[in-house]
Amino acid sequence: MQLRVQHNGRELVGVLAEAIDLSRPVRVGGGTSAFGLGHAAAEPVDIGGGRRLATREGGSVNCFDLTCNAHGHGTHTESVRHITDDGPNVDAVAPIGWMVARVVWLRPVPLRRSGESYLGSCDKSDKIVSGAALLAATGGLDGIDALVIGTEPYHRHEAVDFSGKNPAYLSAEAAAVIAASDVQHLVVDLPSIDREDDGGTTPNHRAFWGLKKGERASATASHPQRTITELVCLPADVEAGIYALSLQVAPIASDAAPSRPVLVPLRPASSSASDSSGQGSSM
Repeated sequence: MQLRVQHNGRELVGVLAEAIDLSRPVRVGGGTSAFGLGHAAAEPVDIGGGRRLATREGGSVNCFDLTCNAHGHGTHTESVRHITDDGPNVDAVAPIGWMVARVVWLRPVPLRRSGESYLGSCDKSDKIVSGAALLAATGGLDGIDALVIGTEPYHRHEAVDFSGKNPAYLSAEAAAVIAASDVQHLVVDLPSIDREDDGGTTPNHRAFWGLKKGERASATASHPQRTITELVCLPADVEAGIYALSLQVAPIASDAAPSRPVLVPLRPASSSASDSSGQGSSM
C-alpha cells in the first residue's frame, strides 16, 4: 500500500511497509519512567472466594487491572486540557489519519551558551533545544501539519528513568517559533517540552496552545485543537526530512493518552516504484 501526498506543489509517495514505530511501550514493573511516577502495575481481578483472574494462579483467563500514568510511563499525546480546567480531551482533537510531518534532529545545548531564555524556573546549566538551531535546521515551519524533534537516538524498548535528572526541554524562543507556525501537532523525544521542575508555570505548553500565564479555561486558548506528543523514540537511522505521520492515540477521554506515532518516509513520486498491489490511498 502507498500514501500519495501533495506537498508544496509536489506529489510525494510513501510505502506503508516502511512504517517506523516511534513509541515507547508501557511496561508493567519496568520500562520508561518520568516525573517520579514509578512504574506501571498490573493486578489480577479478584472475583471472590480466593480466586483471581490469572492463569498462573489457576484462573481460566488473564484479566488484569492496569495502573499507569500516560505522562510518565511511555509515549503519550496531550490536549490543551493538560493545563486547563475543561476540554477538549485528547481523543476529541487527535487526528485519526495521516498528516505531513517534518523530522529534525537538534542537539541540546546549555542554556547559558544558547543566548536564549526560559520563562519558568531554570538554571543556566540546563540543556535546552534552541530556537536558533530549530530555524537553522528547517528554514521555517510553514506548510506542515506536524513537527517531530529528535535529540537522542534511544531504542524504543530501552528502559529509561528520567525522574530527577532534569532532562532537556525547549527554550522560550524555540517554543515561540513553533507556536507562531502552521504546526498543529508537536512530537518530541523529551519527557516534556517544559522543564521537569518549572515552578508550576508550563510556559512552553502555554505558548504552543496560546494561553497566557494563569489562564485555565480552554476558551481562552488561541490554538485549542493542537496536540503535544512526548517521550517518543526516534531511531538513529531516521533522517531529517518530510514524512507522513499517524499519531494513533488511544481513544481515552482524558487530558492525555498513550499513543503510537508512526512515520512513513515520503519521496518524490517520480522516484518511487509502485507497490505490488498497485493500490494506494491519498492524503
